[in-house]
Amino acid sequence: MAYLTKAQALYEADRLAFFIRSYGAKVVVDLRPGAGGGHWGVDTFWGAMVHHIASKRSQGLTPFYSLVRNGRGGALPVPGPLCNVYGGWDMVARIVTMGLANHSGSGGPWEISGFQIPKDNGRYYFLGTEFEGGINVADWTPDYRMFMGAVNAGKLDYVRDLRRRKGFTGVIKDTALCEHSSWARPIGRKIDRTGYTQASGIAEMQAARKLVLPPSARPTEPTAPETKGLFNVDAIWTFFFINGAHHVVNNVTGQYSPVPLSQVDRFTKWLDDNEIPWRWHESKITKSREVSPEDLPFVAPGGRFEWGVGQL
Repeated sequence: MAYLTKAQALYEADRLAFFIRSYGAKVVVDLRPGAGGGHWGVDTFWGAMVHHIASKRSQGLTPFYSLVRNGRGGALPVPGPLCNVYGGWDMVARIVTMGLANHSGSGGPWEISGFQIPKDNGRYYFLGTEFEGGINVADWTPDYRMFMGAVNAGKLDYVRDLRRRKGFTGVIKDTALCEHSSWARPIGRKIDRTGYTQASGIAEMQAARKLVLPPSARPTEPTAPETKGLFNVDAIWTFFFINGAHHVVNNVTGQYSPVPLSQVDRFTKWLDDNEIPWRWHESKITKSREVSPEDLPFVAPGGRFEWGVGQL
């Protein structure tokens, strides 16, 4: 698994938008970091999950967008984002995060093309969408159902594209589209609204595919961003000891700073508590007193920052 930089996450969001727009749906990229450590993105998605907010058309065009973007308070708070993609009554798909979203809850396990999504860990592997509706069947007009089908088709196309780029050569079937009640455990914990099932969601998706735009009318496929200075890293922070002092480098920006020894344990505990990956680095070069931190291959030249000023 790799965490994505902001630039990489924006590129992935643009790819997701490209696939959804290919079915004629409108898309807005309104990206924010994900839950569980604040990473901008992950590269672990294998399927798509569908949720429905209990809402009515009479409540406005995007009545619960702020909720799913920012989270829920109250006695049982759930931090946002609560979905990766939001679908409003205005039939605009808003891409909220390419990172983790607190949408799936307890459930599973679930198998997709030989890959098993672990029990109670769906947010790493399902792109979750919250659509408005779920109270009045009449609110889901044929156009809105086609919109839901287009968003789901685009999401699954994106997942197939992502897995292909990660080296998967198998086939991801339409059954990789899952509605929440199929995943949720114990069975019956979640009831998807107004008779919406996995089968009906797949049927809407397949109907939307018949209306895919011809190649000449499709949006331009996004190109990968310049990756110089960006790291698709498995650890956001690396600690090392050089010239008699502890240092830390941010593997996303390449910037480094000396760290007081008294702060190392405090900072690494904070990273662990917030599920932010880090590591120690030790090699012959870091043991030498003949080099500076900027001589290390993972430190950006001139990239020193002052410890305690904005590094989090």
